[in-house]
Amino acid sequence: MASDLPEMIGEQGQWRKIDPQWSSNITQCAMIDTHCSWWRAETTLTLEDLGLSGLPADERHAMENLLNLGQRYLLPKHIIKELQYWENQQRQNMYRKSMETAQGRVVAQKNYGAWLERAENIRANFNAVVQRIGNEWHELAAEVDTDYRALGTRAYRQASAQEWWPGNSLSEAEWVANFVRKATAKRITAEQWLKEASMTWVKSYIPLQAMIEREMLKQAGLITPDLSNQMARDIEADAAEQLGSGLYKFMADLRSAIANNVLDVVADCIKAFRKNERVLPRNSSKQLKNLVAKIDEMVFWDDKTLAANMANLESILAQRSDLRDANELEQALVNLGTEARMLLVELDRPAVRSTNDIGIPDEPVNLAQMATMSRSAVDLSIGEDALELEVMQRASVDIEADDQLVWRVVL
Repeated sequence: MASDLPEMIGEQGQWRKIDPQWSSNITQCAMIDTHCSWWRAETTLTLEDLGLSGLPADERHAMENLLNLGQRYLLPKHIIKELQYWENQQRQNMYRKSMETAQGRVVAQKNYGAWLERAENIRANFNAVVQRIGNEWHELAAEVDTDYRALGTRAYRQASAQEWWPGNSLSEAEWVANFVRKATAKRITAEQWLKEASMTWVKSYIPLQAMIEREMLKQAGLITPDLSNQMARDIEADAAEQLGSGLYKFMADLRSAIANNVLDVVADCIKAFRKNERVLPRNSSKQLKNLVAKIDEMVFWDDKTLAANMANLESILAQRSDLRDANELEQALVNLGTEARMLLVELDRPAVRSTNDIGIPDEPVNLAQMATMSRSAVDLSIGEDALELEVMQRASVDIEADDQLVWRVVL
């Protein structure tokens, strides 16, 4: 069976293989989402701003249809550039200390301290600029008014000298005063400025089963929080706000991909085993050993059932081929395939193939009954009633709300 996409589609040698090391990234990296919010002090430049309010209709239409007049500012340009400088510094700090993933920028634990120190320094400088602008707001507004007054005076004198100037009853001073008032109409107050300006970031991670269990023990007072890891401490402070995001979908997608990989390999090996007079072909044996090694590295969640089935299969494969018990091997493969199929039911994800033909039901209720029987042969230290309840919960596909899916996936 082809194990990689290029081999599956027959284009070997034309692809780069990228290993994102999801298992390490999930447990040893933080997903950082930075936000920089401030009033941009920009508005659209118009023909009126240039003293062209009285143009003939055809000329005005031509200009509006063909020209992009751009933006004009409501704060001095040097102030806006200073704010943009610190915003860009924060963005560059993130790019230097992180890597891009489908879920956003990810900072490794070893880089987190350096990123945080620089991020805090940048935020302090940004906040200092914001506060200084707030303190000097009236002086800055007066500076902008003076400049717009000069532009308005120029616009009035240039327009009033044209043939198309309609003329009006306003004096130059009154016309310019109206021009300045309209030009600065969208300017906010100093209080609004200070309230809206902020530089923040949200830190998140995928709370794996072990992490969730640890949190429950910590809340029960049975363990003491580890305060030595700054990244973990900061992330835990933000974790509660992230539970409703797409993180669980990301985790479920990873788990379902692994489960489908297991199911695909097991189904092929069962077919080859039965076709070869209940003897596992050498290629299938090698394929299963590779699967055991890969799954041990890829499974990042706590699943005692899957781990027990993998360990059981590994012990059987360690035996000489002529000493293996055929019934024991076949049952081990069926049990592992059943568990992988059950995991897909739990995650509400489709299987890559039907398994009815190898004796693993596609229908959830029959699958649950089979899983209950197969688990009875594996020592998981789980009571019979609790096991049956767990299996039936995992087999249920009638999900009425998203939070129920999250509960089933996590707990």
